[in-house]
Amino acid sequence: MLQGMNTRPSIRKDTTLASFCREDQWLIPQARSENQVAVLAFLMSISFTEEEDTYERNWNESLQQMQSLRG
Repeated sequence: MLQGMNTRPSIRKDTTLASFCREDQWLIPQARSENQVAVLAFLMSISFTEEEDTYERNWNESLQQMQSLRG
């Protein structure tokens, strides 16, 4: 009946991870390989918030890295 047709849902290149999460539930097809299982396990550990993204920098770590590069 569906011979030769791709029945797997396709994911557009411009899709974001947030678009797969609705009301704290992931809407992703079941994994079909060990790699996909690993990706889904990782995704389930992510929680999205409505807050704006922020970036933090550890200046002490950055200074230590710069000093180690100088030798």
